[in-house]
Amino acid sequence: TYKAGAPSGHAGAPNDFSARTCAISTCHGGSAPLQNGWITSNVPSKGYRADSTYNITFKVIAGGKSRFGYMGSPQDGMGNQMGSFTTLDSKSQIRDAGKYTTHTTLGTNSVDSAAWTVEWVAPTLGSGNVTMYAAFNAANNNGTKTGDVIYTSNLLIQEDTSALTFIANIEFDFQYNLYPNPSNGNIFLDFRTNKGGNITINLMNLQGQQVQTLMSEYRSGGHQTLSLSLEESIPEGMYFIWIRAGDDNYFEKLIVL
Repeated sequence: TYKAGAPSGHAGAPNDFSARTCAISTCHGGSAPLQNGWITSNVPSKGYRADSTYNITFKVIAGGKSRFGYMGSPQDGMGNQMGSFTTLDSKSQIRDAGKYTTHTTLGTNSVDSAAWTVEWVAPTLGSGNVTMYAAFNAANNNGTKTGDVIYTSNLLIQEDTSALTFIANIEFDFQYNLYPNPSNGNIFLDFRTNKGGNITINLMNLQGQQVQTLMSEYRSGGHQTLSLSLEESIPEGMYFIWIRAGDDNYFEKLIVL
């Protein structure tokens, strides 16, 4: 029906228009079965690096079909856009500032299968896991919506957490390193500072809720280390570490447990 590209929001993402695809009564109808392996990438096995560019390929396989379409989207668990798409050729186009990619008219004609490759610019440092969602249309090219089949697929892409390094704040002369990352239950904060006072380490979940806190006094000058043993009840996942040193310094970093 949409030979020039699918309308935005039809990539089958669960938190984006309630997993809407073109398998609705006003469009192609039917169901949208999930297919494994129809989205591939050249992202390394250890994960994406922030702001780096990768190739994402969307491929549909359906014997006997002769016109194909797709819509893809990179999102987090809340339906937010994670990075953005750009095109590599005239077979694909971009919608909504890179949140969606879909076919063009030139990219629909094929036999038994079709594939589209686009570039994906990864999100900023500490964004966490990204899921590539896609919905596909395998059509029989009879000029109507009868006989067409809608499919969905998804691909989980993890962030390369080795890129999460801790950088000194030169303005306040507070230099630190937080490790290990990932952690097995113990976190250490090495730091140097030209001020004495109090330091607070807050462990926060992704919803902004405080999970655990460590407060300690520290002296000015020299190398110092603080340790935080995580409570056994804390589940594995992604968290923020918030560090406040005195009244002047405030640091934020994502850590994987």
